[in-house]
Amino acid sequence: MANLNLLLIRGRNIIAEGQNLGNVLESAKLPLNQDAYEDFAPAGANGSIDIAVSSDALELTFKTKGVQPELLAQCNRGFGRRGKYTLLGALVDEYANDPGGRAIQVQATVLGRLNAELDEDEAKQVAGTQYSVKSISKYTLRIGGLEICRFDLLRGGWLDREGQRLEIAQMIGLTG
Repeated sequence: MANLNLLLIRGRNIIAEGQNLGNVLESAKLPLNQDAYEDFAPAGANGSIDIAVSSDALELTFKTKGVQPELLAQCNRGFGRRGKYTLLGALVDEYANDPGGRAIQVQATVLGRLNAELDEDEAKQVAGTQYSVKSISKYTLRIGGLEICRFDLLRGGWLDREGQRLEIAQMIGLTG
């Protein structure tokens, strides 16, 4: 049985359509696949089961200190237009014996639409801005060069390692 390493997030940054947010970024949260379920009780069964029927919509969220007009301007795109947002992070293996594998890069890239909400301005506090990237049509997450997950709406949604979703997309004519 293999032991898992203690990997802690030790740094993060977001590149928003070429804008480096490293100096103003306060927090960020990666989107991950969350299944949507429907309760199903088979006829004659004494009980029910949650059946995965789809996946919830993806959302990348992050918060900055202050107000960034260049970033706010990205919130006013025409319908159907998306921007590229990349979250870069560093995981550090706290149990690593050598420096070669101690730092591990995290890279998450989404194509989506940026939304913003300004914090209420209060005396004695630095107001910030809460951002969310929604309407994500493509998403890739890589950790240490390994592709963890990939979403492509035009290729059938989440692409799984076993290939079932791609096989279904091909069966129903979504891909060539």
